[in-house]
Amino acid sequence: MVKNSSEISRGHAASGGGSQAGAMNAIVYLHKGDVVKVRHFPGFGPEIIHGEWSFFTGYPLMAMYIYENEKELRKYLQHNQTGGQTLDKKVAFHARLSTDVTLGSSQTVIFDDVITNIGSAYDFRTGHFSAPNDGVYFFASTFLKTHGSSSLHLQMMKNNDMISKGHAAIGRFAEAGSMNAIVSLKRGDTVIVRHHAGSVIESIHGDWCFFSGYQVY
Repeated sequence: MVKNSSEISRGHAASGGGSQAGAMNAIVYLHKGDVVKVRHFPGFGPEIIHGEWSFFTGYPLMAMYIYENEKELRKYLQHNQTGGQTLDKKVAFHARLSTDVTLGSSQTVIFDDVITNIGSAYDFRTGHFSAPNDGVYFFASTFLKTHGSSSLHLQMMKNNDMISKGHAAIGRFAEAGSMNAIVSLKRGDTVIVRHHAGSVIESIHGDWCFFSGYQVY
């Protein structure tokens, strides 16, 4: 997926005996006139995409966000306090894992290449998203196991509670997986992607794995 001439996401459908699925997503800030498109990956030989089973969608997130938060902001301002929350701020992030990582049990995946970080709630040094406001949030992650890893098992965690899990299947090639969650957060709650607790050592593929999120309202 490309914004103008810059890559903002990538996806992969693995080799296999039947039709294999892949997914990708992105949260990105656009100026009027910017173009986003899905294209075949540069340098790859001819490949065929399946008609009727392939989709591309998008929508202007912040228009909805601003409308909902204007109502909330007015409500808080009537009581002359916001509790330190940033209801006037937009909150959205999208980050990529830049290199292959071998993961131990419960190890946090640190998506270190930040593409979007509106509101600065995602920390690329720790892999933690920290909620700046009370509210409802959406999170998504797409990922790929390395060729050398038998499989890959990930969890999405809110503080110490699992809110989603994903799996890249056993195979000789790089297999893909994804997960998402909609969850209510209090200010200061954290959300991370980590290796599944109790899993053996597995490897995640650099450049093909993403973690994204935004405040819904």
